[in-house]
Amino acid sequence: MAAASFVLNNLLCYLKNKFGKSGVKPLKSTVLDFYDVEDLSGAKRQLILDIKDLNLDVVTPHVPERREGDNKAVRTVDDIFTLLTFLDENRKVSLLPCYVANSGNTSFE
Repeated sequence: MAAASFVLNNLLCYLKNKFGKSGVKPLKSTVLDFYDVEDLSGAKRQLILDIKDLNLDVVTPHVPERREGDNKAVRTVDDIFTLLTFLDENRKVSLLPCYVANSGNTSFE
């Protein structure tokens, strides 16, 4: 059995655990209210990299790696949900790494 890989990403940990169990609109609203655009962009980049690493036998929808301009946060969240929906429809969500969250206390003193 292969060792599970762990990726520290609070947002992806939250979404992977809630996706499919909660409605999309409330999830998007929660994510937009709680996370800033840098966190959203970082999570999107991580998800894109993780999907590329899966070497899927199906064509992944095109999602630009960067968003600029008005409504950047909303469009970035839409991109993340596009990718998660694609993985869900192709039954590949379980192939993603195990996303974990930190406790918010990053001090190691």
